[in-house]
Amino acid sequence: IQRIISNHAIVPPGRDVDFIDYTDQMYNAAGEKSYNWAVQQICNDYPNTKKWLDWWTRNEIAGMIFKLKGWLKDELQNHPCRTSNGVEALHRDLYHIVEKKKPVIETLHQIFSYLRSSGLDLEFVDAGGRVDYNRKKTGKQRQMKKFFNDGHAPDMTKTLLDYSFKSNAGRKKKMNNEGEENNKSESKDEQKATIEEENEKKIEEEKAKKVAEEKAKKIEEENAKKKAAEERRRRAEKHAGRIEENKKRTKQESKKRKLNDSSNFAREMHNAQMFRHLGLLAITPDILTGCQLDVDDVLGLYNPKGDGHCGWRASSVLLYNNEEHYNIVKELMRHTLLAYKEHYKRMLRKDDYEEKLATLSHTGRIAGQRFWFDVLDCPRLLAEAYNRPVILYMVSYDPNIKNKSFNGVTFLPIFSECRQCNSNDKNMGNSAPIVLFLNGNHFQLIVIKDEAIDRVI
Repeated sequence: IQRIISNHAIVPPGRDVDFIDYTDQMYNAAGEKSYNWAVQQICNDYPNTKKWLDWWTRNEIAGMIFKLKGWLKDELQNHPCRTSNGVEALHRDLYHIVEKKKPVIETLHQIFSYLRSSGLDLEFVDAGGRVDYNRKKTGKQRQMKKFFNDGHAPDMTKTLLDYSFKSNAGRKKKMNNEGEENNKSESKDEQKATIEEENEKKIEEEKAKKVAEEKAKKIEEENAKKKAAEERRRRAEKHAGRIEENKKRTKQESKKRKLNDSSNFAREMHNAQMFRHLGLLAITPDILTGCQLDVDDVLGLYNPKGDGHCGWRASSVLLYNNEEHYNIVKELMRHTLLAYKEHYKRMLRKDDYEEKLATLSHTGRIAGQRFWFDVLDCPRLLAEAYNRPVILYMVSYDPNIKNKSFNGVTFLPIFSECRQCNSNDKNMGNSAPIVLFLNGNHFQLIVIKDEAIDRVI
C-alpha cells in the first residue's frame, strides 16, 4: 500500500487517506458485503490500480491476507505459537535429505537418520563442543540468476499502465529521423522564417502558460490547505473515536474477566465445601483410566456402609446429601415399579417381578444377598424414578492374567415425558448423572462436578 500511494500516477496527491481507509476496511471486513463495497470503491475511484487489486483479491492470495477470506480455524488463527527462522531452516535441511514425492512409510528411515544426527549434534554442543558448518571457501564468484517476479503484486507505473519505455524511445527516434529528412529538403530561407515564427509563438505560449500556471498553482495551494485542514480534523475525530472504543472494550473485558474469576472462585469454594461435607475420597488414577474420566471433572469417591444397602446408600448421597435416606430411594423405586406394573411384568418374568418388589419392600437394617442392589433392573428403576441418567461402571478381575477390566452401562428413563418428574430437576439434560462404581460386591459413588456433567462418557 505504501508503494502504491507514493506513485502519484496511480493514486493522485491528496487522495491517499481515502485509499488507505478502503484497504483497511478490506482487511478488517467481517462480512462479504463490506468487503465487496471497499473493493468496488477502489475500482471506481482509482482505476489505475486494477491489476494490483486483481492480484491481491485472488483466492490463493486473499486467503492469506484478509480475515474474511482466511482458511485457518479460529483456534489456529489465535494460537500463540508461530514458526521461526530456526524451525524453517530445520525444515529445509530435512527436505534436502528426505526423498520427495514418496509415501512417508518409505522415507521414515531417512527422517529418523536425520533426527539421530541432530540429536548427536545437540549432545556435542551441550558437552562444550563448537559448531562447524564445514563451509568451503572458493574463489569463484557467485553467479546470480536473472530474477523474474512471479509472486509480487504489480505496483509500478510500468506494470500497472503497460507503459513501454522501449517503444517510446523508438517512437522519439523515428520522429527525429523524419524531422531531419524534412529539414534537409527545405531551403535555408524557409528554415530561417519557420524558426523565427516558431520562436515568436513559443515566447507567447510560454507567457500565457506561466500566467495560467501561476493561477492554477494558487488555486491548488488554497485547495490543498483546505483539504489538509479538513483531513486533520477528520483524522483527529476518528482517532478520538478509536480511543473511546478501546476504552469501552477494555472496561467490558475487565468486567468479564472479574465475573469469570469470581465465578471460578465461587465454584472452587463450593466444590471444596462439598468434598469436606460428604467426606469424599480422592479417586485413584486406575479408576479414572478404566472409566475414561478426566480428573478435572470428578469431585471425589464416596464409600458408603457395607450393610447390603450400599447401592441405595450411594445413590442417596447424590440425591439427598445423606446416605441415611436410602429408604426414600427404595420407596420411590417401588412406587415406580408399581406405577408401570404391566410394562415391567412383560419385561421381567412373573417370579422376577415379585422378587424385585420384595427387594424394594425390604426394610431390614442388614440386607442379605437376595435383597442387594443388582446391576440391571435396579439402575433402570432408579433412572426412571428420578428422571436422571444412571451410569454404572463395573470392575472385574481375571485371575489367569492378574488384570482388571472395566465395563460401563448407561440407563436412561423411558417414561420421563409421560409423567411429572418426582425430583426437583425437571430437565434431565441439566441433572447431574448418578455415577455408581461396583468394585467386587460393593457399590461406591463417583461424584461429578456440576460444571462437568455434560462431559461424562
